[in-house]
Amino acid sequence: MGKMRMLFASVVCIMLLCIISNNVTLVKVDDVISAKKHHPIRTLDLVCPIPSLSKRTLPVTALASFPGSGNTWMRHLLQELTGILTGSVFHEQLMKKEFPGEEITNGSVVAIKTHYPYIDLYERAILLIRNPYAAILAEFRRDRSDGNHTGLINVSEFKYWDDFVQRFVHRYDNFHRHWVLHKDVLPVLYDDLRANLTHELVRISSFLKEAGVDAKPQCALRNSEGNFHRPSSGMTLSFFYSDSKRKMINELISNITTVLSKRFVLRTGIMEKWKL
Repeated sequence: MGKMRMLFASVVCIMLLCIISNNVTLVKVDDVISAKKHHPIRTLDLVCPIPSLSKRTLPVTALASFPGSGNTWMRHLLQELTGILTGSVFHEQLMKKEFPGEEITNGSVVAIKTHYPYIDLYERAILLIRNPYAAILAEFRRDRSDGNHTGLINVSEFKYWDDFVQRFVHRYDNFHRHWVLHKDVLPVLYDDLRANLTHELVRISSFLKEAGVDAKPQCALRNSEGNFHRPSSGMTLSFFYSDSKRKMINELISNITTVLSKRFVLRTGIMEKWKL
């Protein structure tokens, strides 16, 4: 009787396995989970190459941003996205380890970091746009920490703050007014990268593919953050800006929003929320 029960149980188990196997498709899948707020992307046989120089000449493409707008993070994303190194008009030795294409400014790199309003040097451009309150503060911290892109500064350095803000408000306005004139430019809001990275990577991929550059958002999402975010000071932006500075920068935001919206379809509602 015991043997019959064991035999019956074995048969049932075999039948269940057959039923399950008939309803399950076994596929080699990489489940790419992005940072919080981002949805997972599934792909078959995902291969993400180690970034290197392009084997063919690409359109000379700027990665243009006002200082402090997240250019370093975007370089990381582009390299992960395409498997091609990014270049730079700058010569920062501290960047060489993560960005071996530093100093390269030709078509062997997928994009070239620049903070300059020189648009005639490039066939195409990705324009990274960030809240000026956040960008100016981030650039001040970098500038006063000897060029460290992720470090903190001593509070004593803020004796230079007032003059710095005055100069950089003018530079922010001038920079964006120049780049909006480029004939082939993709605008990317830093806020959108943080809020919906998957969507923005797809937009950037489409732009790059127009020039024949293969791009895989899944590869960028596997290592989306990198090591390129400066630690927070714990203070809100309003802490750093006096009423007079806020008036000046709020006016800047209104002007730049108008300039950009005349050329691009942007979510200007987000830009209005930058105001303090």
